[in-house]
Amino acid sequence: MALDQSFIERNRASTDRIRALAARLTYEEMQHPVGEHWTAAIALAHLAFWDRRVMVVLDAGRLSPSGGNEQPWRFGVITEADLIARMADIAHQQAWIAQAPLVIVLCTVGVDDARGGRDIQCDGFPEYAEAIRHMDQDLYQALNQEEHQTKIAGTHMVLAALERGIGSCWVSRFEVKRLAELLNLPEGYIPSEILVFGYPEHPGMAVEKKSLDEVVFYNPYNRTRQSGGHSDDFRGNR
Repeated sequence: MALDQSFIERNRASTDRIRALAARLTYEEMQHPVGEHWTAAIALAHLAFWDRRVMVVLDAGRLSPSGGNEQPWRFGVITEADLIARMADIAHQQAWIAQAPLVIVLCTVGVDDARGGRDIQCDGFPEYAEAIRHMDQDLYQALNQEEHQTKIAGTHMVLAALERGIGSCWVSRFEVKRLAELLNLPEGYIPSEILVFGYPEHPGMAVEKKSLDEVVFYNPYNRTRQSGGHSDDFRGNR
């Protein structure tokens, strides 16, 4: 079912009102505490954020591809300030997370062994197939959670958010069991990634990336290709 797009004009009007209010506030007023973890600026960002754009972000994740179309994931939408602050602590005291208006927790739902849950790893690493098949189930699920491709869904969400002016940051360093207990997740749901969303303080700032020469190789690695009587260097490193 297609999303109702009529919210776009309503969002624009609401954003304009919030922008006008923010323009009237001084820097000191914007830094005024609101509750234990927020300031007035963060509260305004939260209000501006919560419209149907979030549903578009979630739908981008829902529609993303997965192996065999298993869709072995669940997306936890976290908006309560106190809960987000506790998540910041679980993420090894990354205090900046507590300022976010929205956090999405990507959870893996393991594929049962009876349905071939370990086959792809055994096929990929036949030299370890015996060890893989006899590995403890909980340990296997923990180590193999990314096989279930929550990063694909998360990447689609991040790009959908960016298209609408919303910034994000991936958080992979956190205590998985503590987070699962905090969110009261059912057995078999493994938090694999945390996506932190908000409006960037400095929009449009680009970070330096490696060149194509540094990240791409062609055909067998480190082989020079001969073409037209001269050498074209297609080596993965130079």
